Amino acid sequence: MKLVQITTGIGEDAKGKSIKNPEGMLKTVRKDLGKTFGGYTEVSTRGGWVNDSGRLVEEDTRTYQIATDAKRDTIITAARRVRDTMQQHSVFVVISNKAELV
Repeated sequence: MKLVQITTGIGEDAKGKSIKNPEGMLKTVRKDLGKTFGGYTEVSTRGGWVNDSGRLVEEDTRTYQIATDAKRDTIITAARRVRDTMQQHSVFVVISNKAELV
């Protein structure tokens, strides 16, 4: 089994606008991850990133920790669904200590 982490922002969308209903979006994410992997642990986190105009954006985030035997393609597909549901430019994914943006 491997440890997977998927982290998404919940403050601003990919266009820099405030997310109006993050809880509704997170509910969709939770349902999808539960269905795909059978469960997860959700951790409230905080992070920052520099946008295209050079501004540091700091926001609340959520990290989902998942123990799974799923193939990498399944994990990346799920991470893309998180990204799209949360209207993000990318999400941070760690699979067995190897990090990437999806």
